[in-house]
Amino acid sequence: MISFSPLLNILSRDIRNECKSIVRDFGEIEKLQSSITDINNYVDKTEQNIENKIIVILNKIKPNLEIKNENECNQENCWLVDFIDNRLNFSRANENFLICISLKEKNEIQASFFFNPIKDEFYFFQKGLGSYRNDERIRVSNRKKIVESVVNVFKKINESDDYDGIVFLKSKLSENMVTQRESGSVFLDLCNMASGKSDCCVFVNPSKKLKSISNLITNESGGMLENVKYKDSEIYLAGNKYIEKLVKEMLEINS
Repeated sequence: MISFSPLLNILSRDIRNECKSIVRDFGEIEKLQSSITDINNYVDKTEQNIENKIIVILNKIKPNLEIKNENECNQENCWLVDFIDNRLNFSRANENFLICISLKEKNEIQASFFFNPIKDEFYFFQKGLGSYRNDERIRVSNRKKIVESVVNVFKKINESDDYDGIVFLKSKLSENMVTQRESGSVFLDLCNMASGKSDCCVFVNPSKKLKSISNLITNESGGMLENVKYKDSEIYLAGNKYIEKLVKEMLEINS
């Protein structure tokens, strides 16, 4: 029988209970997709409601820690939160979004919790304690053949500093007939990789926060995290050791 950490027990229970209203709001957003009514105000209110509830929960767990949602946070101890990591997906009633909560202590990410309220599915990674989806342990896939693999590619939203790297990356994957997927949520891509639903997750010029979180995810799920330089960009690859190595070699030959 798996024994969960106290942090996971609290987050999974409280976040799931408090965020049930999101499912109702998501249903309303879905109905409004074909309406001429501007839904941005409704999405704003829903997002603010989520933010308020999560802040209350985190303040109960560790009242002395500040809650930050910046990509570059220099504080040694804090919560790092994306209340909805892809607002566009959420506003279009696309379920590819996550509530993302990471605990940073002594200048290192100690735990990360990701929750999709629409699927009622959470992922949890804690340093030294492994990786979980709901109440089960997870691990990266064991795929070894590139023709059987799935690679998730993440393009930053509303930013262009990864454009050259993404164009180069996608062209090389296409030339080698590699199956690609884009969800719009890099954390969902990483969780899918960690649970074996895909074999590699690729992103370019990540923030310090993303590098730290992806390092925790790969370490705890048995994967690898490496990078390849291309012009002024750094292409990061997180995946199982076989497919990650094949994709890295594919890029290094051409970079």
